[in-house]
Amino acid sequence: MGFRQSTGPAREQRPAGPVAAPVGTVPPAANGPDERHALRLANHRLRLALDAADDAFVGMDAAGCITEWNRTAEAMFGWRVEEVAGRDLADTIVPARHREAHRKGLSRYLATGQTTLLGRRVEITAVHRDGREFPVEVAIRAVDGGPDGCSFFAYVQDISERLAQRDALRESETRHRVLAERLVAAQQIAGIGSWEWDVPANSVTWSEELCRIFGVPTGSHPSTYDDYLAAVHPEDRRGTDATIRLAHETGQAFSFDHRVVHPDGTVRIVHSQGDVTMGDDGTALRLAGTAQDVTDSVAAAVALRDSERALAEAQRIARLGSWEWDLASGRGTWSAELYSMLALDPGTAGVEPEDFVAAYRRYLDAVHPEDRAEAESAIGTAIETRQEYAFDHRLVGTDGAVTWVQGRIRAEVDDDGVPSRVHGTAVDITERVALEQKLTALALFDDLTGLHNRRGFVTLADHHLALAARTGRPVPLLFVDMDEMKTINDTFGHNEGDRALVEVAAFLRSALRASDLVARVGGDEFCILMVDDGSGSATDVERVADGLRAGPPRGGRAYPLTLSVGVAGLEPGAGISVEDLMGRADGAMYEDKSAPRRRVRVLVVEDDPSLRRLAELSLRFTYDVTAATGAAALAEAAEQVPDLVLLDLNLPDLHGTEVLRRMREVPGGDRMSVIVMTAAAGPTTELESLHGGVDDFVTKPLDLGILEARMRNVLQRSTTRPRRFWG
Repeated sequence: MGFRQSTGPAREQRPAGPVAAPVGTVPPAANGPDERHALRLANHRLRLALDAADDAFVGMDAAGCITEWNRTAEAMFGWRVEEVAGRDLADTIVPARHREAHRKGLSRYLATGQTTLLGRRVEITAVHRDGREFPVEVAIRAVDGGPDGCSFFAYVQDISERLAQRDALRESETRHRVLAERLVAAQQIAGIGSWEWDVPANSVTWSEELCRIFGVPTGSHPSTYDDYLAAVHPEDRRGTDATIRLAHETGQAFSFDHRVVHPDGTVRIVHSQGDVTMGDDGTALRLAGTAQDVTDSVAAAVALRDSERALAEAQRIARLGSWEWDLASGRGTWSAELYSMLALDPGTAGVEPEDFVAAYRRYLDAVHPEDRAEAESAIGTAIETRQEYAFDHRLVGTDGAVTWVQGRIRAEVDDDGVPSRVHGTAVDITERVALEQKLTALALFDDLTGLHNRRGFVTLADHHLALAARTGRPVPLLFVDMDEMKTINDTFGHNEGDRALVEVAAFLRSALRASDLVARVGGDEFCILMVDDGSGSATDVERVADGLRAGPPRGGRAYPLTLSVGVAGLEPGAGISVEDLMGRADGAMYEDKSAPRRRVRVLVVEDDPSLRRLAELSLRFTYDVTAATGAAALAEAAEQVPDLVLLDLNLPDLHGTEVLRRMREVPGGDRMSVIVMTAAAGPTTELESLHGGVDDFVTKPLDLGILEARMRNVLQRSTTRPRRFWG
């Protein structure tokens, strides 16, 4: 038949309306009054069940012609009962373009019962009498020995709102997919059972479907009203009894929900409704009603409400707004969140044509001038291409604050391919843009030192090299490496190593011009591109390199920071890449690092083991330190003459003055620098020490900062200091 299987959400209750009786029934001959009465009762119960249903029920004979047509069918399709009796079902409810296919499929089913309709629901497109098309859900069941020549029943449900909800749910994310799974479970054919209570006889009769709903075998259902109440959940029993007895007393129709408990303990929710037949004396003769298992529908409705609330909250948190524009009427709707994003008055949910245009103009006025042209053409582009159009743009607030927004626009076309509606969303992506900008910065800058990283350096250096090639200027590049970085990390930890890197980075920035490009290109490696103005020379560049080799001032650090520097220059017109230039400077740096740099040899002459150890640990990063007492110190000095001696005068085996006299006699000993360490502070001791050939004087307990400062001063005055000491 070309039908498609239903996957829509559970149906909603139709608005209450008048009840219509089925049509076209011709009772078979009855043999007596009792049979005629029973037949009338059967027809009455059937009409009650059909007209109480929220969906259309259509009876058909074996040829597919309509024999039954309830009030819901009349309201759904616009045909009165007397107008459709005997008409072909497909000609009545199916659009002309689909009738032949549906008629063939229906004929095949009515003849054999072997089509996809058997035991299932399908969705088809139906047509109202006025030509309006809408989706319905259909199920057909055969009725063996059906009354009044009715061989088949078609169960028809208008699912327009369900499909609209389904389309909305499909646009949601994970929560909507979970909800869809719940709704699929709720999409079972809702059976409707009927019951009748003969009040004078206190007899209750049930239909087979009602037995299934209550979970009891057919034929074993309750036979009295009290038995019926016994099947109701204990907590709902009193309310159910009160509702039915009120209807019994007043004759009013009733409708209520209650729970039933199956024999296996399963609890189901049932919706019951019905009316009362009153006697001439004003007493109830008969109560008849229907019952439908709505457990899955209730669960789905609860899940839907929860999802809608969660979705609304998620949209509020995510700053997601949406709008819709009907091109034919010019009317549009804007979500509350979109009004909030644009700082507009939400007013009503619907926006009149002039209001919609005015609001849209206010939106465009808030767009950043650089982005306004694309924003103004966005709707036209979406309509023209028939595809979703996405664009990022900026909104400027009255306070000057800039908000980044991602807009998405999609045009909807009708069956003829003509655009009929435009849908749009706008989401605040300011935080995302800020994060992207931050990530871009991280891609070009070193997070620890704030200098350019290797990628950023190469990118900028390429530009400067190209400019230098055009202007004919030389471009010097310096490759800098920190000395003894591994020793610093191993001794003081990597946190101290990071602080050393930051200090060197600050030193390089302060030692160079603002126009020079400085970058950290490796662990403890830095590159400097001297953006020369043409006034410098190779001598000037080497002078800068020499100044960098000493590193930052010692300050309170327990170790020095010295640097090895390699220089490479790009001559005017030379075709060489930044990477090649860096490679040349790196090679020059390694030559600089391997050049002889004898460390200053310091001999500590001290009898206190703790002071000797302290001196060794404190000075070993700057100097080549040896510590010994009197006689042992003489042996050390004889083997390798120190550059500087730290001498304690009060030694147990030899007095300091004797140690100094003998050291001076060692070949080369006359060029040693000497600093006396003594607790006997005072002018006399200091003068005596100086007269004895001593360069300086410190008192105990030692202040290491003062000691190192005096050592540097003494070594700078020494004429025997090597050209390039470390320290």
